[in-house]
Amino acid sequence: MRPKAADMQCKDCVKVAVRVRPFNKRERDAGSRCIISMATNVITIQDPRNAATRRSFSSDYAYWSHSGFTRDRTGLFLPEEEGGRYAGQASVFQDLGEGILQNALQGYNATLLAYGQTGSGKSYSMVGYGPNKGLVPTLCDRLFQAIKGNQDRQCQVFFSMLEIYNEQVVDLLSRGSRAQGG
Repeated sequence: MRPKAADMQCKDCVKVAVRVRPFNKRERDAGSRCIISMATNVITIQDPRNAATRRSFSSDYAYWSHSGFTRDRTGLFLPEEEGGRYAGQASVFQDLGEGILQNALQGYNATLLAYGQTGSGKSYSMVGYGPNKGLVPTLCDRLFQAIKGNQDRQCQVFFSMLEIYNEQVVDLLSRGSRAQGG
């Protein structure tokens, strides 16, 4: 018998999150303007050719990482003001990674999928850069800390980070996996 949706814990359900990244250098140099706005979990996109035309979408989580941050001396991105709307890597992990970690520690499989066009910020959210660790390295750190703290527990951990690019599947954590016809 299948469990009713109301009986399922939220951490075990499919979650959809949207993150708005900062402009890159090319976009800043071109004088681009942000056409995305967020209110709670509703994302609104304004047509750049017609300000009156807007489309709104909802998701489980919406992260504003476009502005409102500063960089400390180590390179870590921090909110400019306490309680500001900037969502850093820790916020994303708390909402999305924590449930995956708990399920992995209980022996369950999990899938984390990042989708978007080239340059949309998938790698930053998933892997991060420098001190701004993304979901995968933070998940690995926390998983191995938990395993180290429970050495009497037998644990098997398998990681794979797949990318589908130009209709080719590539395991980003495996050396030599970029063979033709993957």
